[in-house]
Parts: sequence; structure tokens; C-alpha cells
Amino acid sequence: MNTKNYINKFIFFFTIYVFLILLNDLLIPFQDQPDFIVRVERLKNEPKVFFSIYSYINFFNYDQFIQTCDINYNNQTIWFKLNSNCIYENILYYVSRLCHTLTLTIPIFFIIANLKKVENIYSKYFNNSKRNFKKIANSLILCLISPSFIYFVSLVSEEVFTVFVMIFLFLVSESIILSCFILLLVLGLDQGSFIVGLIFYVNIIIINNLPRKLNNKMPKIYFILLSAITYIFSFDLFKILNFLEINKIYEISNGFIIADVADKYPLLLRPIITYMSLIFMTSSGLKSVATYFYFPIFLFILIKYNSITDNTTVLNSNQPPKRVISEFYASITTMVSVVFVLPDHSYAKYYIFMLPFLFNYLLYYLSFVQAIILILSSTALLYINIISYYI
Repeated sequence: MNTKNYINKFIFFFTIYVFLILLNDLLIPFQDQPDFIVRVERLKNEPKVFFSIYSYINFFNYDQFIQTCDINYNNQTIWFKLNSNCIYENILYYVSRLCHTLTLTIPIFFIIANLKKVENIYSKYFNNSKRNFKKIANSLILCLISPSFIYFVSLVSEEVFTVFVMIFLFLVSESIILSCFILLLVLGLDQGSFIVGLIFYVNIIIINNLPRKLNNKMPKIYFILLSAITYIFSFDLFKILNFLEINKIYEISNGFIIADVADKYPLLLRPIITYMSLIFMTSSGLKSVATYFYFPIFLFILIKYNSITDNTTVLNSNQPPKRVISEFYASITTMVSVVFVLPDHSYAKYYIFMLPFLFNYLLYYLSFVQAIILILSSTALLYINIISYYI
């Protein structure tokens, strides 16, 4: 790729990213975050075992926080009503939130900006790698401008830092040693995310080593079988996990979560919640129903158009390689199987790091321009919906 064109492309998408962050921080109620007050107090008062990106948390001045925005909606609400106080609260912390988000994002943008150097380093240590680094950069860009990712990285939570650490799995997944190192870092940050990351990586290894004698149908068969097993034996598998004495599992089984979430959300509803929050849904349930239908329909139309017209010149690619297929099916298999077994893991915050893996697969069926149009048009529809809630 021409260096000048690549720099222009980088600046263009960085500008879009900053614009979407500013739009999100202006329109989405600031306090619409999981356990907002509890998390802020914990981040302020608990001693840090190691360096935390939130060590400057007092800069947010939460001691003087006064709630004026009314959040009266929930996960079952379809229509919402927001008042101007929500925007006022957002403006109070506008600059500090932007600085916080950009600080976390710098490493990923650094990698995208220095793609050629990263590719050279990768090729040096992984001689047999067939990774397409242009698609890797494009997948990361698509992830960064996705509305769900924009929302999650604006949260005041150390889990956000965990998400950025786990995204590096996308770059090093071919190395078991480096992947294990990242998972160990995640274990020190958040056990819930570690459980998901470990299951995900094990699924990659298993699927990647399945025989491909049935016309590449083995990943699909594995996905269906594991989903069926975890659905049928959901509670039994949870009890088995409980014997491992993992703190996170202990919290689920002995706290209010298992009594509330397990009864509130039937098994078949949990993957739907995961899908909705992967597109966009706040922790309190702010959503855009129209976007949930628009995104898959437009995606289907684009893929169908490319297959009918045999649009190989636009796609500039063949079928996805074995590794990309394995990572895609490991992603959806992990999401579906985990939500069936762990009732409080339906929300997409545990799976947001898988977005680059999903986009990397889709980019073998969509052109990058088509994917950008899909993401940005869905985002436009989403924010038009949210703006209407203020009117």
C-alpha cells in the first residue's frame, strides 16, 4: 500500500473514531454503566496491586457527582425518554472521558499506524504464518468504530483495560506462549474475562485441529454439538464448575445473580441478549430495536450481492484460510456455550474482544468499504434513534 494513502486512511479513521467517541459521550447517559457508583468507589478507594490506568480517577471529581439524569428504562423497554439533564451531566465530564478513552486506545492505533513494522516482526518469528495483515488492520479499524466497542471503552471500569489487553489475542493467537501470557495478565485483572478467554482459546486450538474431510463442515458441527450440549446440560455443567472453587463461579452461585439472572433470562434468550449488546445496548437497557434488524439484513444483502455477482475483484480474496475459520467459529461457539452455562455472562462486555476475529472472517465475504458502510450506517440509525429519545 502507498505510504501516503495509508497515512491518509489512518488519519481519516482516527478522526471518525474520535467523532464517534464524542457523540457517544454526549448522548449516552454518563451514569448508564454497570454498577456505576459501586465501581467508582472501588476504583477510588481500593489499593492498586499494580499500575492502573485509573490511578488518576480523582480527575473525574466524582465526589461532587449529583445525579440529575433520570434512567427509567430497562432491558425489557422498547421506547425510551431521556431529558436534557443527561446531556448536561455528560458535558461535565466530556474532556476527562475523552482523554481516558484515547489513552487506552493509543496502543491499538500505534499498531495500525506501524502495520508494516508489525508485519516484519511477525514474519520473523512466525515463518509459516499466512496472516493477511491488511485485513488485520481493517478488522481492528472496524472494531474500533463499532457502536458497542465505542460504548464499552467509555465505561469507568478496570474491565475496559482488560478488554484492550484481550484484543492483543487477535495479534498473537498463533503463538500459544504469547496467548497464555496475555491470558495470565487477564487472570490478574478479571477472573470472569479470563474464563471466557481461556474457553475461547481452547476452542480455537480444538477447531483448528479438527479434520476437514467433510467439506469444511467440521467447525459447524462442533459449534452445533457444543451449543446443544451446553444448552441441555446447562445447570449440571455449572455445578461441575462450582467444584473448581473459582471465585467468580462462587460469586455467581452464592450471590443474588444466580437467583435473579437465571430466572429472569431463559436459556434461549441469553444469546439474543449477547447479540443485542454486541450491536449496542447499555447496561441499563438503552437500545435501538431498528438497528438489530437493519444490521443482519443489510449484511445478508451485501454478502448475497457479492456471491451472485461473483465480486472477486471487490473482495480481492479467496475463501478464508483455516485459521480464520477456526477463530470465527471459536468466537460464536464460546459466546453461545458460555451464556448457556454462566447466567450472568450474557452481556457482551465479556466477548467484545472477539469483534476483530469476527470482522476478519467477514472481510473474506465483504469488501472493507462495504463493511465500513454497514458499520457507519448502523451507527447513524442507532444515534438517530437515541436523539429521538430526547425529543
